[in-house]
Amino acid sequence: MYEKNLKKISLVVLTFLAYATACVINSILPDKYFFDANRVNSMVLKDGRMAAWDGSYVIAADFFRAINVLDLTTIMEWSIVLGLIGTIVVVFFLFDSMELSLLEELFWLMSIVLLNIYTLNICKDFIQFFFYVVILLVVMFAAFPTPLRLVLICAVLIIEGLGFRSYYMLVAVFFLMLYVIVTRFNCKSFGKVMLWSVLGCVVFVIAAYVILPAQYAELATARTGVNDSREFDANANSMINNAIPGTSLGATIVNFPINVVRLLFPVEMMIRGPLYLMFFVYQLILDYLLYRSAKQLLSNRPVNRVGAMLIALYLAFVITCSFFEPDFGSWLRHEVTAFPVYQALFFSRQAQSLAATQPMRSLRGVAVQPLAI
Repeated sequence: MYEKNLKKISLVVLTFLAYATACVINSILPDKYFFDANRVNSMVLKDGRMAAWDGSYVIAADFFRAINVLDLTTIMEWSIVLGLIGTIVVVFFLFDSMELSLLEELFWLMSIVLLNIYTLNICKDFIQFFFYVVILLVVMFAAFPTPLRLVLICAVLIIEGLGFRSYYMLVAVFFLMLYVIVTRFNCKSFGKVMLWSVLGCVVFVIAAYVILPAQYAELATARTGVNDSREFDANANSMINNAIPGTSLGATIVNFPINVVRLLFPVEMMIRGPLYLMFFVYQLILDYLLYRSAKQLLSNRPVNRVGAMLIALYLAFVITCSFFEPDFGSWLRHEVTAFPVYQALFFSRQAQSLAATQPMRSLRGVAVQPLAI
């Protein structure tokens, strides 16, 4: 027990060293890594240095202006303060974690560095990070019945979609679909879950094409609408362009599973330099932990409801991003923002303990058996 506690304390210390390392890295990174942060900071200060944008940028600027009791004025000052707050929150996750292996500790520390570079700053992602913290608390709160937790998770995602990124409302739809697949379909392998997920999304895309043509057009042009204007931008060298051009129904149905694979296995990033190679390694470790967690989750029946919610959330996020992410840098930033969810899926001791005590139930709370598929 003493050795386990000492190991956890050591990881806490290393977590804050990773935070300090990220602060040093932030001081030397070029401005392209802080595009949103610079704009929001300019809007907070009202200095006119960058043009003020509408929508979620106004919400973010108002939020940071309201909490700026320390009169912070620079990106670096915000990074240090918000990074410290976010890192302290993340450290509390460790008290619910299992004993981590060396690979898991490496992944944890890499996540802390990436969080402090991409998320824990004066930007919309900082606010979204705490949306994920709220979602995690809902998932872990065993006193809530499953239907209530599902409703609350969707409510948080919809609020996030209305206030910041509209595609989070689509995450809510895919989350419910994936939760049903994981819990009600007798999928004993991760591959079957992904297959049924893709088929479900194909049905969704076809339905949107027929019933909601305007919304389908937004979905089909989301990526090209951003990337067409950045084709010759030197700072956009990690763009994700669709394998099949066009916005036809067939092109959309073929492109999104291809892009899911590209997001989870960004092999093309290996040739773009050492920084992108590190991103590739991070994603590979995440993929391994995801596969391991899914394999363990699906091998036990009834399926752990907490694990089912967590894996459904992460996969719904990945599938949604396959339609929208314009480049790998944006994907990494948005993925790391969801760290509270996938770290719980990989490491949470509480999630593991709940597996043995909470059988799968229907939305009405009645115990059910999975479908044999």
